[in-house]
Amino acid sequence: MSQEATKNGKSQVDTYLESKIVGSIPEDLFNKQQLDAIFLNNNQLDSDLLQNLGNSRASVINLANKKFIGNIPFSLGYIGSRVRKILVLNNQLTGCIPEGVGL
Repeated sequence: MSQEATKNGKSQVDTYLESKIVGSIPEDLFNKQQLDAIFLNNNQLDSDLLQNLGNSRASVINLANKKFIGNIPFSLGYIGSRVRKILVLNNQLTGCIPEGVGL
């Protein structure tokens, strides 16, 4: 995970960028309010998406090209307009995209 840095006198928000995660997503990942972007694509994760996904303050969440299974978490509908991009392609997710995403 990158650390908060200062560039041109402005604080930059952390980005969770992990390339060698195996197994499950860390349970507290989506509760980290300081993360602006989460990139978990192209890892060896093979679990359900966490139900607290909607708690994330990230504007970009990339979960593409994984082996995620199960339903899309209902909490994703709570993200609303703060998220600009959510990528979940090439997974084995089921169900509908919750109402409220992207509004």
